[in-house]
Amino acid sequence: MKIKLYQVVILVFFVVKGILFTSLVTNSPSLFLYGDGKEYESRAVALWETSTFGLIEKDGVFRYDTYRLPGYPFFLSAFPRLDNENQYPLWGGGQLFLFHVWLYFIARWLKRRFGARSAVYFVTALSLALPWIHYVTTIHADLQFAILTFSGFLFLITAAETGRRRHMISTGLCMAMAALTKPDLVFFWIWFREFAEWCSHICYLRSLIIYLM
Repeated sequence: MKIKLYQVVILVFFVVKGILFTSLVTNSPSLFLYGDGKEYESRAVALWETSTFGLIEKDGVFRYDTYRLPGYPFFLSAFPRLDNENQYPLWGGGQLFLFHVWLYFIARWLKRRFGARSAVYFVTALSLALPWIHYVTTIHADLQFAILTFSGFLFLITAAETGRRRHMISTGLCMAMAALTKPDLVFFWIWFREFAEWCSHICYLRSLIIYLM
């Protein structure tokens, strides 16, 4: 089996980020837990202790709560429960690993359609983009939402190309899980309409240029 250049690039970025992440959390295990992350953590703890989505108050009383969507807390609760000093690095490290696995499959998708060079460019650009560096190890729902939404669009493109039902089902599953992660997906149809109109304009301009030539 021949090793592809994009695979080497993914592995190099994974190792470098892993070393940096390990060095940072060694001195400050909760470095990547702040802001909204504490709310997701509290709901994951409730899932561990009660197997029910909600919150456990300071007095130990459980109450149902829907302020945050359940997608990301369910993801966090899928990890083994450890003490806090080890729990936060486990969550961050798990996300770091899963992100690079996802990046590998996206690079394969790009290579089949646009060539190996495009896959390398995409992997490099995404790995160096600050939001993708920051949120990959941060305890926050944004990474999960971005991965699911991005994957849903790629499955949708693949379904349009192949006409296979399983690709359309995968699109629906990704979008459904993304909708349970962050409420932003309520605007999906607006995004999709604008994207479709943009594509139609591009196709029109291309046809006009070909006609004029």
